[in-house]
This record gives sequence, C-alpha cells and structure tokens, in this order.
Amino acid sequence: MPGFYDGHSHFGSNALFISLGFNLSPPPIGQMTSIKMLVSIIKNYIETNNIPAGQTIYGAGYSDIGF
Repeated sequence: MPGFYDGHSHFGSNALFISLGFNLSPPPIGQMTSIKMLVSIIKNYIETNNIPAGQTIYGAGYSDIGF
C-alpha cells in the first residue's frame, strides 16, 4: 500500500514481555477491564506459577484507557 509505513513499532518487545509473564492488555487484545481485574490477574499468575515472595514478575500491555 502506498504511504503505509510503520517506522516505530512495539510488537516485538510486547511479544517478549508477554512470553516472560502475563498479558495486562485491555480488549480487544486482552481481557483486563478494571484495576480490580489487574490485581486478580497478578495474584492468579503468582499463585498458579508458585512465584516466591520478592521475585520479579513481568506483565505487559497495561492501559487505563476506558476505565
């Protein structure tokens, strides 16, 4: 398509962060729609993966647009 050029993209870094952790993206990419859900997703990830207290975890895609 003439004129279509993406000179700055975060697709690669987002894929890396999501592969290392969990997705905090709002719809249509993810499911997070509230801060309450954000806390729930993080707690669930920690419990499901038996993450010890104090260990760093990674989440990507957070946006408060629409809250």
